[in-house]
Amino acid sequence: MNDNLRYISLQYIKGTNYEEIRCFKYDVIKEILEDEGNFREVSIDTLRDLEDAIDDDNICYIGESFLNDLVNYYNFKDIKSKIKKAKAIIEDNKKTIKKDASDENKAQKKKKRLDIIIALKELVDVLERLKTNSNIGEQLLKGIDIKEREGMRDKGTKKIREEEVAEAIAEAAVKKYKKVKVLLEIYDNKMQLDGINDINKSVFRNNLDDMMKYITQQITYAIDTNTGDDYSAIKKFIVDGIKQILNNNAGTKYNLISLLLTLRKLILYENEQDSLKGKVELDNADNLLVLLKTYTKICDRNIGKFDRLFKQNDIVDIDEAFMIESYATFLNKLNKLKRNLESKDKGKLERALTKSLDKLFNLYGINDYEKLINTDSTANNDAQNYIKKLIDDY
Repeated sequence: MNDNLRYISLQYIKGTNYEEIRCFKYDVIKEILEDEGNFREVSIDTLRDLEDAIDDDNICYIGESFLNDLVNYYNFKDIKSKIKKAKAIIEDNKKTIKKDASDENKAQKKKKRLDIIIALKELVDVLERLKTNSNIGEQLLKGIDIKEREGMRDKGTKKIREEEVAEAIAEAAVKKYKKVKVLLEIYDNKMQLDGINDINKSVFRNNLDDMMKYITQQITYAIDTNTGDDYSAIKKFIVDGIKQILNNNAGTKYNLISLLLTLRKLILYENEQDSLKGKVELDNADNLLVLLKTYTKICDRNIGKFDRLFKQNDIVDIDEAFMIESYATFLNKLNKLKRNLESKDKGKLERALTKSLDKLFNLYGINDYEKLINTDSTANNDAQNYIKKLIDDY
């Protein structure tokens, strides 16, 4: 070991040629980087938290204090190593995202959603052309038996007879409804249009206003309580509402159209979000990698400055000589303890110290240590004399 390591240059400690450097909030960035979950599924929150980890509120210096330089030197090295691990996790995560984006199952699921979206639009278009409005469930659930005819057009006038048009539209509505029903069940077995809660059916009977109010409340509640990107609960309440309308004698085609369009919008939104999810995650990952690259440059630049400064002051093999990691970790904890003590209530600290003294004196059978301080002659047993001597020597 270099003999110069036994001494720290007086010029180093007393020097005034300090240099301002860019620092991190070490405790903050350390906590973020040590949580691997932050980088396995990168969110905009992680990016923002890391952006805030730069300490722009406090000025950092290099060369001001040897002890501070030791701590900061270790901190920058520690941050750099943790950044390296985080970047590796992000790169692996990017590969997973790209693989998921091209996954065959995901493509099939997207196609199923598109089929439902198209089918719902076709059903709504037909329903809007229906002449009858009330008791929509009776028409769609039972259907209308229309026989094949040759005379769809009047040979003389070439005009479609009005009643036959109405029947054709009704038949088309039934077919479109059945198609939607099948597609929903294929996509998600929870979205079945068969059956209805008998209790709700009997409660509402023919009261359409109360029923629609109830349906709206249920859907609104599902939307308000939804978290994340799973919309299953919302879709279930919409489908339940559709079943309510179909099973209520007062149910109208306009009520049904309203819910069908709501369901269509939600599935369309779900499909768009699913497509965007991979892109957003990749963008977040790329932005985070750019930020971490910048932070690595800051670490490299500052570590280089420390190395040059230590060399100028004949301090070499700094890591080995000062067991820097253990020492810096200890000083970090000491500084944290100091900050905690400074932020505590003074009265509380005084009470804690008094209790500690009480415990110390009680070990020696002394219940009133003030007698010792005031040199009370009654305090004269061996233990008391021992404590008294400690106080006098102090």
